[in-house]
Amino acid sequence: MKIGYARVSTKEQNLDRQIDALQQAGCEKIFSEQISGAKKERPELNMLLSQIRDGDQLVIDKLSRLGRSLKDLIQIVSDLEDRGVTFISLKDAIDTSSASGRVRPTLDAEVKIPSLNVHLVHSLRCSSFSLTSLLLLQSLSEI
Repeated sequence: MKIGYARVSTKEQNLDRQIDALQQAGCEKIFSEQISGAKKERPELNMLLSQIRDGDQLVIDKLSRLGRSLKDLIQIVSDLEDRGVTFISLKDAIDTSSASGRVRPTLDAEVKIPSLNVHLVHSLRCSSFSLTSLLLLQSLSEI
């Protein structure tokens, strides 16, 4: 099942554009809330995360709607992947359900993103590895 999540930070902002995009992407169920992303407790997101199941697909409009920080975003997406849930960010062109969204390398990978002063070295030898974390960093470096 395709499940969407939309969020705006204040009651004055409108969810319509995000909800329209999620509906056009084929989401059968959409969770939405008007709450600051800085808040740790986001009831609709928590409900979505408790209900989403193996084989489901989480669709968001853009990365900033999902995570409070890079660490939080990577944690959420990693947890979803561990549970067999694929992830799509419409505006960031991230889709872990596609063949190019996943890779199973056997060597060490090194990623350098100078604009963020980030240098990561990730050992990929003993497990499958999704490009999601790297794509998240790449998307954030383009902001």
